[in-house]
Amino acid sequence: MTNPSPVSAQSEKFDYLIQNAVVFDGESYTPASVDVGILADKITEVGKLNSADAVHVIEGRGLPGGTQIVGIEAQL
Repeated sequence: MTNPSPVSAQSEKFDYLIQNAVVFDGESYTPASVDVGILADKITEVGKLNSADAVHVIEGRGLPGGTQIVGIEAQL
């Protein structure tokens, strides 16, 4: 997985923000530590969302995610 480029989410307000999630993209064996922004039951941003604001913040350190696993937006 290539390192995600920083995302400017200063004005973004998410319903959920999962910080420091370990995400597997399914194309490489190396995971990336990224933030996942969820708005209206959809993943809307993935990257370093340091300045983003959210109603609910979840610390994802140590929790695995991926293209199949991060599909939790349908269950939140």
